[in-house]
Amino acid sequence: MRYTLLICLLFSACDRPNEAPAPAPDAAAEDPVARLEREVRTGDPTTRIAAAAALGRMGQEAGRAVKALGEALDHPETRVQLAALNALDQLARAGVAMGALTDALGRVLTDGPTPVKVAAANLLGHARAAAASAVPLLQARLGDQAAEVRAAAARALGRIGPDAKGAVQALAAHIDDADMAVRLWSRQAITALDSEHPASLRGLMVLLGNTRLPEAARSQAEEILRSWVEGTPAEVAPVLKEILEETLPGAETEVRWIALRAVRLLAGDGGDLARSITPILLETLKDPEATVREAAVATLAVVGKASGQADRVNQALRAVLTDADVQVRRAAAEGLGWLGDRVALPSLQKAMDDPAGAVRAAALMALGAVVGKEDAARLLPLMEGKLKDADASVRAAAAAALGVLGALLDDIGAVLKPLMAAVSDDAEEVALAALAAIKGLGARAADALPAVMDALSSGSSKVKTAAADALGALGDKAREAGPALRRLVGQGDEDLDQALKQALEAVEASK
Repeated sequence: MRYTLLICLLFSACDRPNEAPAPAPDAAAEDPVARLEREVRTGDPTTRIAAAAALGRMGQEAGRAVKALGEALDHPETRVQLAALNALDQLARAGVAMGALTDALGRVLTDGPTPVKVAAANLLGHARAAAASAVPLLQARLGDQAAEVRAAAARALGRIGPDAKGAVQALAAHIDDADMAVRLWSRQAITALDSEHPASLRGLMVLLGNTRLPEAARSQAEEILRSWVEGTPAEVAPVLKEILEETLPGAETEVRWIALRAVRLLAGDGGDLARSITPILLETLKDPEATVREAAVATLAVVGKASGQADRVNQALRAVLTDADVQVRRAAAEGLGWLGDRVALPSLQKAMDDPAGAVRAAALMALGAVVGKEDAARLLPLMEGKLKDADASVRAAAAAALGVLGALLDDIGAVLKPLMAAVSDDAEEVALAALAAIKGLGARAADALPAVMDALSSGSSKVKTAAADALGALGDKAREAGPALRRLVGQGDEDLDQALKQALEAVEASK
């Protein structure tokens, strides 16, 4: 009986279905933010750094990880602190509030190593919610021994905005700082907080950007800029490069513009600056601010040859001829003329039909710098057509371009006829351009004498002076103009009298 019972029990046990063991926790099902927070808090340094980087990339989704990242600021290793600050900076840029971290940031900003101070200052510049409490912390760092920290503090104060207006006086104390980056970022912050302040960048921008100012005034403005960015190309290049890389897209226009003008001013002093800055300039062509794109285009044209990347720059400027902004397109056309590469000719021909007169005129002027002898006859009808353009600046540019074509052609008869007609144009700038073109062709343009004489007798004072200059270049055939030149001398116009006397000397010397 006992054996029967035992056998039954054994069989009943064998008949039972197998019970699965309790499942292990599924790591994949764990909330990714929670897992990364745990790794930031408890992992080894490498794990903490990787977890912080992952949280930073998640943006607002990782907003609740701010506390864990803040705790990492107390980690003894600098690399972990930097990883946490970089992640927090990414979250702040994504709109995550950082107000709860003011005390922790204040500690590392005051007592941390230089790279940590810089990263903390950058974060405070983006953490708008912590702005009010951040201002005194940043203002104190304007006196830091490390120039990188002073520059970061100035940059952050400018980014905070109106809440930092009380720091303007402290910033003004650093516009003559020994470090160039500190000087420029201090001025940028002042510009952002009080654009009318004497230390603002706006005043110099107006002077440098106004092409109608006398040459002496613009030269003085360039000397002021040179004093702000003094140093060898090797010293200046990394600072300007960093400024262009650190500026916020769509903001901080002034310091980007000034940095670009500084590159343009100094690039001729050494190829190192041009080579190191060219990739940044090419990237700046995508800037959302048209004024910055225009400055980048103008700067690229200057540094293109010195950088050893002229082909790449030329290609970029040709693409910019379709930019939405008129002034950017104009600068691109001018830049292509500066580079002087014939490969740009088809693009400039298209730009001659741009809706904006300023672009058409710039394209015509640039064409004169890139055209070859083989192109001259083909382009002649196009230039003649542009002499009928409704925009006087375009007609003037066409007259100048005709002068270039005439110098390339063996027979200039087809060039002289439209130039002679342009001398009588109602717009003074067109007549002046035509007379300058005739003068440039020299004795070969002697058949234009009747048109030049008409201008000498009936044009404005400037046109008469230009006509006298042209007469002096026409060679032997201009001798018949001698009596007319003598009659005009002594009418009270000093510039005209000087031009007439020089023309008389040239005419008499041609006998």
